[in-house]
Amino acid sequence: MEDTHTNKKTKQIQDPLAKEVIENSRKRMEEFRLSQPSADGDGLPTPIPAEMINKFVLEETPQTKGRIFGLGKVAKRLRTSSSPIDERNPELLRVLQEKDERIEALEKMMEKENEKNKLRDEELASFMAEMRSKFPVNSSS
Repeated sequence: MEDTHTNKKTKQIQDPLAKEVIENSRKRMEEFRLSQPSADGDGLPTPIPAEMINKFVLEETPQTKGRIFGLGKVAKRLRTSSSPIDERNPELLRVLQEKDERIEALEKMMEKENEKNKLRDEELASFMAEMRSKFPVNSSS
């Protein structure tokens, strides 16, 4: 939501409603993070699961006439009342879960591609070093 509502030139969130939702969600995430013990005792905060982040954002996002601010087409497909959204909305949770799974799969694919690129770069550097040793460049011509 933040990326969508941020002005690319000024890096500022223009829509006051989006800004409020984002700020409130950040506060809730920080409160959650502070309430959790560190995972491995090293003092680093425990990562917040995507489901919790989605829950915080949805709870902070207003709903008007059955439409959920900032969710685009997903909101149009939902048939909800004007009550706040939570775990009782299975379709929204399913769609969000599918998006999270897709993001996770794409991140894994990107990680594999980065590893392949690193190996390719190493092979190319090795090849280039071998070629330079076999065919040195003479500066006198």
